[in-house]
Amino acid sequence: DLCVALAQSGRFDEAQSTMDEGPAFDESTATYHFFKGNLFHAKEQLTEANACFERAAELSPNDTAVLWNLCTVQNQRRNVFAAIATAQRMLQLEPNHAPAHALLALSHQWTGRYDLSIEYYRRALELDPNDLNAHRNYLFTLTYVPDFSPKEYLREARCFGAKVSARAKPYTSWLTSVRECSSLPLRVGFVSADLNFHPVGLFLLNVVSVLDTSKITCVAYSNCAVDDAYTDALRPYFAEWNSVTMLSDSALAEKIHCDRIDILVDLSGHSGQSRMSVFAWRAAPVQVSWLGYWASTGLEEIDYIIVDNISVPAEE
Repeated sequence: DLCVALAQSGRFDEAQSTMDEGPAFDESTATYHFFKGNLFHAKEQLTEANACFERAAELSPNDTAVLWNLCTVQNQRRNVFAAIATAQRMLQLEPNHAPAHALLALSHQWTGRYDLSIEYYRRALELDPNDLNAHRNYLFTLTYVPDFSPKEYLREARCFGAKVSARAKPYTSWLTSVRECSSLPLRVGFVSADLNFHPVGLFLLNVVSVLDTSKITCVAYSNCAVDDAYTDALRPYFAEWNSVTMLSDSALAEKIHCDRIDILVDLSGHSGQSRMSVFAWRAAPVQVSWLGYWASTGLEEIDYIIVDNISVPAEE
């Protein structure tokens, strides 16, 4: 129970130490290796997590929860053919297992078989229309298909937007400081899982490093589980840095609102570990999408998208 409580609070190293000092479970059980794999996965130690999940799958070969985690890590390690085999094993056990269809779609996405990826994402969403992660990945995949028209894409994106809006309780008033004193700098919040060695992090550094801090105060909401040297390079340019991986959408929206953010910027769109659904809560009076995704998010609560005529041609 202590290990579980520590893990759920994000104290993964302490949970790991507790297991090492005296295993929370019998080491010969699938449960032990499954839990240990989850701890490694939370810290993005994918090689170790993969080994634990493989051992758990050997001990409990028909446990779809174990297979799901194994397949997830296999995809993250780009061991896609192993991931395809694992997902197919899940579907043998449960043909209507929606997450297995979504993982199979992701595996085919990595191989460049976007036709199969779209087919499996659509099946996953038929089985579970409320799987927002599958829907985001589906939208991301559609951006790679040249014969899928912008109009068709927009329809699919708006469907996603309607889903997240239905779940949210948007704010209608804000505690922004600018309305009280126009001489104060704008408080601009940036929400991203890519504030590290990633194209978004690299491009962003070149922008935030030259901003006039007398006019703009930058606040980071990082959904990245593990920081790196590029995170350290970015951090000094933010007045406040918040790690938000453990926060629910409602909790994150409340925090942003209480932080008196004037403009909230999404840097992920439907890529990676996006927190796009938080924007449906309209935690800030102005919300913008920029840098990490050039297609429509589908959310009516996104007021602007920042692009140029290279990334998005004028006719689009």
